[in-house]
Amino acid sequence: MRDSGADAEQALEAKELHDRLERALRALPPADRLLLALRFEDGRSASEIAQAMRFPTQFHVYRRLNTVLAALRRQLRATGVDGPDG
Repeated sequence: MRDSGADAEQALEAKELHDRLERALRALPPADRLLLALRFEDGRSASEIAQAMRFPTQFHVYRRLNTVLAALRRQLRATGVDGPDG
């Protein structure tokens, strides 16, 4: 059986992490937020995203995704988030 205090602390930490991620995402330009939404929320392929967002090729989509994700990682690290576990 889990300690309710530990559960509450874990829930609070998860909420703080979620809030930090939301702030980092809101700080992105709209086109980058759209790119992330198409890829990770809608599950679109790079080819579909390239066509929808007028990237020259799917490889440009991958390159931009890598750049945006790296920027998010840097921003989250700056707020104290060190890795996947916060």
